[in-house]
Amino acid sequence: MPDPTPAPEATNPAPTAPENQPPVDPAAELEALKAKYSRAQADLLKFRTRADEVAAAQKAAEEKTLAEADAVKKAELLTAKVAELEKSQADAVAKATAAERRASLTGKVVDPVAALKLLDDAKHLTDDGAVNTDALLADYPFLAPKAGVPVTPGAGGTIARTGDLTSEDFRGKSPEWVRENLHRLKPPTQHR
Repeated sequence: MPDPTPAPEATNPAPTAPENQPPVDPAAELEALKAKYSRAQADLLKFRTRADEVAAAQKAAEEKTLAEADAVKKAELLTAKVAELEKSQADAVAKATAAERRASLTGKVVDPVAALKLLDDAKHLTDDGAVNTDALLADYPFLAPKAGVPVTPGAGGTIARTGDLTSEDFRGKSPEWVRENLHRLKPPTQHR
């Protein structure tokens, strides 16, 4: 808080030189003012240098804050990418496991796809993760292949043949199936 009493030079007019004081030497007074000016310039330079240092520190702090925010954003993006890749890997492992199990069931059950849907990991898998077909068939006997009926890889109870078909093979089939397989019809044998 400023002093409430005004400075004496502000209220009193400049004193006139009394007669008992020695006269002022203008050269000495000029040198004193030059020295005072040099000190003021040096102080001003210190203050400007300090102000530049403070501005540089503020700029560095702002840049550091921006860099940290950028690093946090990159970390979040990388975390999201890792989670996405882990999910993709888990999906791929699940698909590979399902394909492996379906392949191991092919030929052992009537419908491997249905068997996989009924599969209970705790009851129907061995310690190494392989399908225990005997346990699966004990719980779901309708999946067991019937004697004399070939097992289809893909279900349906008949093997998809690639060779010629007889007219008996066409009985009970849909019109679409008949059209798709008509070229495979074996010509009837003629008896003489």
